[in-house]
Amino acid sequence: MSHIYPEIAAELVRLQESIERYAESLGTPPPSRLEVKIMEAIKDEQQLPAENTNTKEHEAVIHLNTQPNVKPIRFAAIAAAVAALVFGGFWLNENKQRARVTSELNHLKQEQQNLVDQQDQLEAKLVAQATEIDLQERIKSNLIDSFTKTVLLAGTANSPESSVNIYWNRRNAEVMMKVEQLPMPETDKQYQLWAIVDGEPQDMGVFDIDLNSNDILLIPVAIAEAQAFAITLETKGGNPVPNLDALYVIGNVNA
Repeated sequence: MSHIYPEIAAELVRLQESIERYAESLGTPPPSRLEVKIMEAIKDEQQLPAENTNTKEHEAVIHLNTQPNVKPIRFAAIAAAVAALVFGGFWLNENKQRARVTSELNHLKQEQQNLVDQQDQLEAKLVAQATEIDLQERIKSNLIDSFTKTVLLAGTANSPESSVNIYWNRRNAEVMMKVEQLPMPETDKQYQLWAIVDGEPQDMGVFDIDLNSNDILLIPVAIAEAQAFAITLETKGGNPVPNLDALYVIGNVNA
């Protein structure tokens, strides 16, 4: 149709120019052995003598087109091979660029995730520090409060040398504890604190001990009324009722 309509012919030219510009933008130097391969591929083809190109051009063309050994199809195959090599190079180069960009993008995503993880860890650390500071402030405030009563829990026959101090703020019902001496329990055992209220034991939770620490623990369970406190050695995780055979320390509030 381009032979009939000039507009189509002009559009084809513009398309060809666009393809050429695109190819040039992605172009890479051809392999160093490409020329050698091309020359080897056409070395067996009959060539026009140099003297015939000027004086007998017409006869030479006719001679070339009528020689039985000339294989025009082979020229098309060579052209196709060259085109495949060139555009194959463009395709490989584009794929390499895409792979490099993808790799860099994945690297940036991983770095971003690492930064997010570090930020989360820092925030968690700050929250933990703020919580610990608040806890220490509460303990300090309770210790100096005139409403806080100190209850000494003395050792029983199971452990006469044991002793624990309970600090109970009767105004805000908060209970604190400092272990002075308790035997290190077995791995399947835990100490459990009890408040004796109207003759009935009330669970105050289990706790672990650290013989190298002098920290005062804030018990998470508040108690408004109690006549005594006691500690038993229970199975790990605690029990709903105390094992009186494993009573280690006990003390009366008004003692």
